[in-house]
Amino acid sequence: MGRVIPILMLAATAGMFLVFESFEDAEVPTGNRAGAAESREVHAVTEHKIPVVVTGQSTEMASTAEQVSVTGSQEALPASLEANSQILNQASGRELRDALEAFWSACGQQGNCLHQLSTLEGMLDADRYALLADYPAMKGGWQQTLGELDLAQTPDIAERVEAVKAQAIAVWGADADQLFADEFALYDFKLESRALADAPPETFIEQYQALVATWQHRAGALAIDSSAGRYEQAVALIPASYSPQQKQRLRAQLAQVYLTDSEQAAITQRQEQVAQQAKQVSDYQSALSRLKQDLADQRATDDVSMPEAQWQTYYQQQIADFRRAFFAQ
Repeated sequence: MGRVIPILMLAATAGMFLVFESFEDAEVPTGNRAGAAESREVHAVTEHKIPVVVTGQSTEMASTAEQVSVTGSQEALPASLEANSQILNQASGRELRDALEAFWSACGQQGNCLHQLSTLEGMLDADRYALLADYPAMKGGWQQTLGELDLAQTPDIAERVEAVKAQAIAVWGADADQLFADEFALYDFKLESRALADAPPETFIEQYQALVATWQHRAGALAIDSSAGRYEQAVALIPASYSPQQKQRLRAQLAQVYLTDSEQAAITQRQEQVAQQAKQVSDYQSALSRLKQDLADQRATDDVSMPEAQWQTYYQQQIADFRRAFFAQ
């Protein structure tokens, strides 16, 4: 991935699999779906603490006895449960993980997780039901595995990706491909896109379009399901080895291929604003450096006898006056 791609891959490998929020104060065994027994009973859920899972925040753990009441089985289930069962049966990637999180969050708040699990057993495929029932413990095991995974010993990006995939499969078994479908697709796309780093400028667009064509089935997960998305991805993949002129020419050609006239105008305006801001920052830093040098010369000559405290007050006042005058222009 040029220099851009290794950075993206490193960030992805290090952080993208941290897709679940932590269970605060939970004592959850390391899960392993690859070796789990095929037959599971709903009451097995009561052997662990069931978390009230709320994505984006930590929550207190409560015991199953406090959250789930068998006598509550007569309570009416949410009307959306059947619709949620369809999502749990058919979804993959982030949508599947969101559905799993939503189920445990909702039933935990309602205090009827056992009842809802029992009802869903007849609505879900056996594998999806097992995944749903085991999810809290499996999630804790996955977090523990990630915490113990040392990728620093694996400098090659491709090997790092394979190491993370292998750990995901070891913990989640056959469900790993479904749970992390989006991440796996992104990793594989980025790995394949590294070949563009060796593409000559004349064939870069052609090779990029061929790459995108092979990934249309995962376009949404890769953010290349729109012309603007394909443009942004292409610009990010332009090799760092190209000259500034080659990069500028490629960006213009890509804009012609993927963007409307109004989108091109908006990008041009944004680029001009960025360039103007960069110039202002550069001018400010240069002027400030000159002022500091002038003040240093002044301190060493004309004001050499000025007391230090008085000099510091004078110095800071000169800097403050400069900043106000500069940005008032």
